[in-house]
Amino acid sequence: MKPNIVLKKKWRAQLNQGVKDGSIDLPDALKLLRKIIGKSQLEYSQLVGVSKKVISDFEVKKGNPTVVTLNKIFAPIGLQVGLVSKRR
Repeated sequence: MKPNIVLKKKWRAQLNQGVKDGSIDLPDALKLLRKIIGKSQLEYSQLVGVSKKVISDFEVKKGNPTVVTLNKIFAPIGLQVGLVSKRR
């Protein structure tokens, strides 16, 4: 079942707030992103070119993907892993 517009808005707001206040981690961000676009773990893994196990393990905070894999995972939404300097 594809998510309806109300749920998508709720998830987007949750994601935006988590990013803004720094309370969301990458695995939880991925779960919300998948919900927003209405993809299962299998569908998303096929979209990004990694195994379903990689997505599943990452989302339950069990996996340890490389930077290359993380970049594949977040590429469809225009994000890339990198280092930034701390703000003081």
